[in-house]
Amino acid sequence: MESNPILAALDVPSAEKAMALAEDIYPHVGGFKIGLELFTNGGSNTVKTIQALGKEIFLDLKFHDIPNTVAKAVANATKLNVQWMTIHCAGGPEMIKAAEQSAQETASSLGIAPPRYPGGDRANQHGSKPVKCDRSAAWSRRSGCCIG
Repeated sequence: MESNPILAALDVPSAEKAMALAEDIYPHVGGFKIGLELFTNGGSNTVKTIQALGKEIFLDLKFHDIPNTVAKAVANATKLNVQWMTIHCAGGPEMIKAAEQSAQETASSLGIAPPRYPGGDRANQHGSKPVKCDRSAAWSRRSGCCIG
């Protein structure tokens, strides 16, 4: 992550409003969070438009489904070259492992860095708090998801 650890949430209802907000504040932040509302409105084009500002992207979609479905969704998100994403640890160790393997393989095939997950060792380097749920955090660590 660049020297500015601030990620601004683009929690607005449209891609147009997100871009206007991002253009106003991009000199003051290290990146942007794109959540469910914005992503379902503008899709991957919104991610690409915001990426053009040259900042990191945190894709906060909280993937949670059967392992195969999450693995495919994570592969598609990884192809967007986002730096951060979320998976819901309540999906269990098989889902977490499938997500991490998919992210690693997809990133490797594209020659890009795999996305990181808030709550893992890399997030802690920037002052984020670890995941509160001990069981889910343990599943993540055992699945290789939250490696530094």
